[in-house]
Amino acid sequence: MNIAELFRERAEENWARKIIKNPVSYRLASWFLLYNRGNSLRATREMTSLGMEQTARAFSNRSKVAWTTAFFPSEILHAADIVPFAPEIAAGVAAAIDMAPDFLRRADDWEVDGESCSFHRCAVGASSADLFPDPDLMTASSHLCDGAPHLFRFLAGKEKIPFIGLDVPSKRGQAAEKYLASQLEEITRRLQIISGKKITAEDWEKTFHYANRTRDNMLRVKNLRKQIPSLLRGEEALSFVYLQFLSYGHPRAEKISKILVEELEQRMWEEEKHKSKNQKFRIVWLHLRPYYENDLFRLLEGELGARVVFEEMNNVYWEPLDPKYPYLSLARKILNHPGVGPVKRRIDEIEKLVREFSADAVIHFSHWGCRQSTGVLPYIRNELRDKEIPFLALDGDCVDRGSFPAGQIRTRVESFMEILSEQAG
Repeated sequence: MNIAELFRERAEENWARKIIKNPVSYRLASWFLLYNRGNSLRATREMTSLGMEQTARAFSNRSKVAWTTAFFPSEILHAADIVPFAPEIAAGVAAAIDMAPDFLRRADDWEVDGESCSFHRCAVGASSADLFPDPDLMTASSHLCDGAPHLFRFLAGKEKIPFIGLDVPSKRGQAAEKYLASQLEEITRRLQIISGKKITAEDWEKTFHYANRTRDNMLRVKNLRKQIPSLLRGEEALSFVYLQFLSYGHPRAEKISKILVEELEQRMWEEEKHKSKNQKFRIVWLHLRPYYENDLFRLLEGELGARVVFEEMNNVYWEPLDPKYPYLSLARKILNHPGVGPVKRRIDEIEKLVREFSADAVIHFSHWGCRQSTGVLPYIRNELRDKEIPFLALDGDCVDRGSFPAGQIRTRVESFMEILSEQAG
């Protein structure tokens, strides 16, 4: 029996809960990951270690902890020295170690709507099992996800702690920037009161330095991934959304992104040296992936010889942040996301990625319960069809393995690859 199976069977017991909530457990796991090389990238191990380090801090009761959503600006939390903890990311981890089914059942007992996002349902279940660090506040942004602010407002009421919401307008322009910047300034004021730390000009300088250096490195990663053959598997790359969601502004994020650049440059040299064959088809991936054990990427990038060359969730779409104007800079970063506003912005960005990465096709993993992503699929499909860009939508769920039709997905992926082969002649 491995550690995941042990926790699945014993998570209800006090001793297991104490281990899960003990910061020493995560520090030991972090040490093990760093020095147990295996076949993974060093950057992946460093990133997982960072996640363990942040989780250990969250459980230590020595720092203020904010439960936060994937798209809330992490730079503000790091500047305020508040530890971010993302229940949505924890739900993905729970799916990976097969604890999500238990948490989803708990959410059903709480009468959480079964048609809502499983990331959020799983988070409610894990929270009810008392397996998350105790929060001092909840933060959430409305852009790209309508469900998260509602979930966090509900959980904040349950925990009787402050809820800080960021209302992001759907239109761009100076008025939107001003409206959003004023909210960010007020949020910073509230965070300073909660944390007891005044954010100085030097704090913004330091935090934005790390954020901008990470951004620069991830742009270098993006350019390296345009190489033919591709230097990074999609399944590897999709792990790095952790940096995107929770780590910009943290000093270790800069280090991790630099290591990733160096590893890809080494792979590029090895590919040239050994003159490896090109992958059969190059794919741009939309949305996320299923986090429980499944064969999707082994089928796509293994058996069928395709390669996911880039993912929209890893895209760098914003200009460098200016520490002299922190609120305006962060407002512009948020508003520049291709998913904010009319769907045409997202479609234009998809087409741009297809061109930049010489992609042969686009695949969208349609996570059940994500209205923002899946609700616009007919528009994306029609626009890409008009541009003669092959498109495949795969219906499934990132967290709930019971909603992953493995046989149907295999058939659809195989058929899609056959069509691409026929078109390639």
